[in-house]
Amino acid sequence: MSKRNSDILKKAARENGKKGGRPPGTKNPETLEREAVLKALRQKVMGVSDELFMAQMSLAKGYFYLFKIEKKLLIGPKGGKKYVPLPPKRVESLWEIEAYLCGLVDETANIHDNDPAATYYYIVTKDPQNAAIDSLQDRAYGRSTQAVEVSNPDGSLKTVIIQKSSDKK
Repeated sequence: MSKRNSDILKKAARENGKKGGRPPGTKNPETLEREAVLKALRQKVMGVSDELFMAQMSLAKGYFYLFKIEKKLLIGPKGGKKYVPLPPKRVESLWEIEAYLCGLVDETANIHDNDPAATYYYIVTKDPQNAAIDSLQDRAYGRSTQAVEVSNPDGSLKTVIIQKSSDKK
């Protein structure tokens, strides 16, 4: 940088200092840091957006889990045998879930034959969540028009219609 340019910059800095601080259009260091963190966070979220969408879709549709209770053989000090149920375990292997749903796992025969070592299966369902359904529809079709009642200081109610900007004519 030439001596002339350096002198011009110093003079401009002195003048800006007299005007009360930072030049218009510049940002505080804290603001720049916050924007950098927000940008990094958005990049991370966008990187897993498919997974987040599928998780929200499963909440919107509802889902089920297949659990099983297996039993463990305990042999006492005198040789007595006893089957103790283990804690329920969620079935995650696809072949075992398919076998259960297709009826290839015959648990009823073991239960009716009083087999103490029988494995017991059960299904837990989760109902769809309306909030997830609404969120997905809002993203796909845009947010629907909503009416909000606002009370005035005199106690009367006023209905305000809120529309998204693309719906206004």
